[in-house]
Amino acid sequence: MTRILAFDTSGQHCVAALSVDGCIVASQHEAMKRGQAERLFPMLEEMLADMDATWSDLHAIAVGTGPGNFTGVRIAVSAARGLAMALEVPAIGISSFEVIRHLTGVTGGRSLAVLPAPRDQWLWEATNDEGHPIAAGMVPIGELGRHAHIEAPALIGVWFEKMEQGPSTDLDGIRVPDVAPAVSVNEFTTRLSGAIADLAGLRLASDTHIPRPAPLYIRPADAAPASDPPPVILP
Repeated sequence: MTRILAFDTSGQHCVAALSVDGCIVASQHEAMKRGQAERLFPMLEEMLADMDATWSDLHAIAVGTGPGNFTGVRIAVSAARGLAMALEVPAIGISSFEVIRHLTGVTGGRSLAVLPAPRDQWLWEATNDEGHPIAAGMVPIGELGRHAHIEAPALIGVWFEKMEQGPSTDLDGIRVPDVAPAVSVNEFTTRLSGAIADLAGLRLASDTHIPRPAPLYIRPADAAPASDPPPVILP
């Protein structure tokens, strides 16, 4: 019996799921703008207790690596690394782009996966014929079609809630199928932790080398510098 604990705090949420032999047996989702660091471990402990499980019952830790909120991604990845070290189990990182491909059923071949980003922009990742990531970036919505890495037969993504559908076949000249696979923002967030657990289970079963999870950063940090002067350092 293989138990995988998965969680993600890359956005305005704190989500978690417990997988047993490939089946999601428990999940939690809480929307929050801040406080993920304080809420994550109590949420995980509550979920384990509800399933009569303990930390020592886990066989792997799965974590969402973003892209997303810088602080949120670091919170989850650091927690996953620490848990894996303490429990002596693998920690498996899963990106949001992998989750998109999983939820839309686009598991191989060339594709362009997109995620909504702040200030009306897209985060994107392109894959090659083997389905491996080859490039990623962030562009304003109106410039997506002019990017060099858009020659993909499948455009998949998470659409803004204000959009009834995703980009159409003629959005900025992108040539895509008439019906582009997509999930809503709400569906993506709701199914996020379960998808992370599913993908981690597949990777664990593949018996390949599993690197330590690391945050996936696409854009530079946009935090403003401190307005207060630095403290004086005494000699």
